[in-house]
Amino acid sequence: LGAALLLAAAGAAVVLPRVGREAPGLLLPAAVLAGVGILTSVAALMVHRRLGGGAALGAFGAGLVAIYLVIAVHVLPALDPYKSARAFCGRIVTAVGGDSLAMYPDYRPTYVYYTERFIPVLRTRAELKSFFSSGRRAFCLIEDNVYAAERRALAADLEIVDRQKVGHREMLLVAGGATALPGSGGGGP
Repeated sequence: LGAALLLAAAGAAVVLPRVGREAPGLLLPAAVLAGVGILTSVAALMVHRRLGGGAALGAFGAGLVAIYLVIAVHVLPALDPYKSARAFCGRIVTAVGGDSLAMYPDYRPTYVYYTERFIPVLRTRAELKSFFSSGRRAFCLIEDNVYAAERRALAADLEIVDRQKVGHREMLLVAGGATALPGSGGGGP
């Protein structure tokens, strides 16, 4: 129990400042989680002193239930904008409508799930180029670093319609063909 208290306190001291710098929106849920973790260990230690090991184990178990509830109620909903593609996919569905949508160069099932539509995968630069040069309105999901690498080889009328960081990747919704806005310059936002 002492080791659990030390780990919870040290973890909070190390992680909370980093969360505050890198994801301020997650600071409150992380602080609540750390507080419940520390209180769980303190309560179990106090119960151990008064009632013994069996009661302390029960108190610690109850604290773990409280930790899981904090994760389910506070932490996971707060993580959703950082880790889930759901909101981005809602915007994709609105932007794309019934037009062609593909992803390049890798299959990402999250986008198929949240857009509720089949999204073909373009595996090669030639397929990507052909997709955008078909003369019809076309959209493609592509990581920002891949887009930067492929940009020069693609048509000049491409534009970035939307973007969102999902987890550690920044995903772009790129439009080409009949979608390019006059004077867009092909760079997008």
